[in-house]
Amino acid sequence: MNSIYITSTRGRLHASQLGPAWGRPLLCLHHGGGGFAKEPWAAPFPLLAKEEAPWRILRVDRLGYGLSDPRPTAFPPGFFEGDLQDLEQVLDTWEPHRPVVLQGTSDGGSLALMAAARWPGRIAAVAVDGAHHRTEPSMRAALLYMRARFLAKHGPARAGEAMELQTLRDWFAGWLLIVGQGWNMEEELSTLSCPVAVLQGELDGIVEQAHAHHLAASLGRPVAATILPGGAHLCQRSHPAAWAAWLRGFLESLPPTEAS
Repeated sequence: MNSIYITSTRGRLHASQLGPAWGRPLLCLHHGGGGFAKEPWAAPFPLLAKEEAPWRILRVDRLGYGLSDPRPTAFPPGFFEGDLQDLEQVLDTWEPHRPVVLQGTSDGGSLALMAAARWPGRIAAVAVDGAHHRTEPSMRAALLYMRARFLAKHGPARAGEAMELQTLRDWFAGWLLIVGQGWNMEEELSTLSCPVAVLQGELDGIVEQAHAHHLAASLGRPVAATILPGGAHLCQRSHPAAWAAWLRGFLESLPPTEAS
């Protein structure tokens, strides 16, 4: 695995690459809440690079996470738009010529779906887990509970605290704001036509299972949502082997014309 830095108009993004240069391009987008560890992704990612049909994987630290620059504007109501702008510049630098498969978790999944709907010629397929496409009544209570636990552990903001802590404080505020405004991207996703895989943990804790089924039904191409038994919101962490098997199964189902 090797690191690269890609400069967007908003700041410098760190990314980790693995897999052969000739492999199929797979770009991975991480979750938002909980911060993002300054270490490689979980074991399932290297395994994907060792398959008979290898993948060239890029794991991108969004601004405010990992080794990337801090976020310039925290999480305003339209924060996905800024992240989408960064993603476009990553694609222009990393893979400007071939369609890319996107994998996204939670916030990263929402961003991946938005990108696929807006750039149909650039995105070959999308696999999302724990992604949101609209707000739900249960989300406010879940966010407030998560923030209360965070504050009990870390207390109020302090001068000079680690970037990931400040990012998470801002993330709570940003999501609570868009939940209050009733954020919804169903109409935009109705035009999405590339292959999509949707996964949600049975014990998500933020939204009910119906959210994943509704997301799948909202897409322009018929999709069946997968509910992982016992899975948490971040199935990649709670059930890494099952998560890897789900993702690998989807990637292997893609025709060469849609994955290369």
